[in-house]
Amino acid sequence: MKKEDFKIGKVVWNKGHNEFMTVVKEPYMVGSAGYCVDVTDDKGVIIQMIPILAFQEKLVIPSKYRDYVEFPEITHKFYFTFGVGQPNEGCYVEIEAEDYSKAREEMVSRYGTKWSFQYTEKSWKYDKSKDKNWMHVARLYGHELDSNPTNQAELFNLKRID
Repeated sequence: MKKEDFKIGKVVWNKGHNEFMTVVKEPYMVGSAGYCVDVTDDKGVIIQMIPILAFQEKLVIPSKYRDYVEFPEITHKFYFTFGVGQPNEGCYVEIEAEDYSKAREEMVSRYGTKWSFQYTEKSWKYDKSKDKNWMHVARLYGHELDSNPTNQAELFNLKRID
């Protein structure tokens, strides 16, 4: 971990002590030991000058603590569009899911296979300065040349549905 990772109040895992600790003093330099922090253990005892190298960046939760720790689900936004002649032509759906395939499964459960494209958050964004066909697209979809659509929905005049 880097010294920037240690803020007062942050709970960190000390692999040597095999326990969670709370940072009570931001990192400071101690000679050959390098950067150190002061922390409190789970009993509230202050432990001083623990090198930041004693802390683990990727936490492995010991089994005795697993029932006490909540893990927030990490989700991403995915976007799905409908094509010409499909029941929801001119529309899009936004789905939050853990990954690409789970989002796709959710879309199929809602709409079957009657849709066209799946986008990640990154591919959903649009930057006209990177589109060599902007003038053609603008005329085709009724945009002023100085307009600035920022995503596929704005670019293609799509309506969001649930």
